[in-house]
Amino acid sequence: MASFIHLEMAQPLSADTRITIKKSFFGKKAIYNATQSRINFSKTEYNTEEGLRLEHLLRLPAERLESELEGMQKFHDAGIGTHLLEKGISADHQLAALRLYRYDQLHYIPITDLIILEGEKAQRFASLL
Repeated sequence: MASFIHLEMAQPLSADTRITIKKSFFGKKAIYNATQSRINFSKTEYNTEEGLRLEHLLRLPAERLESELEGMQKFHDAGIGTHLLEKGISADHQLAALRLYRYDQLHYIPITDLIILEGEKAQRFASLL
């Protein structure tokens, strides 16, 4: 698990009104306001092929995303990859916050904006990760 304060998407996520950031003894934690469930964060690396599949999905308009998720196969992570996905998924899987990066010149460069999915879309997307 990644600490919320060490994520690059922490700042834009903090500004989102659907999420409350609470200070605790061990740092900060994020809560999804609609269901009051805690958001767990992690980072996962993917190879080029899987990274491009993720990029395609994350760039789709919201209305097309659900139909694309229907028959999609699960993503397979890589120990060391060319793409990095920062993700925050609420404990009840009703919210997924995602941002994809590509490795370029010794750094990960963001290639998508912060994407927040809610409800069934979040559940389906989380099940593929």
